[in-house]
Amino acid sequence: MLTEVAFAGVFVAPIVLYWIVSIPVFFLCRWILNRTGILQLVWHSALVEFALWIIILSLFVLYL
Repeated sequence: MLTEVAFAGVFVAPIVLYWIVSIPVFFLCRWILNRTGILQLVWHSALVEFALWIIILSLFVLYL
């Protein structure tokens, strides 16, 4: 687990770094779900996308 990171003289919480790393992974997963048509099968696609992003972020926090 990371501790505070100094970025341009400002201490940044590790969750910010995890958030920045999780965004490209989320967009890749979202693109795959759109290309395969899985995202069109769910009732509320925005809710599924949000849950997917939370899962990805949680995995980064848990394992990095």
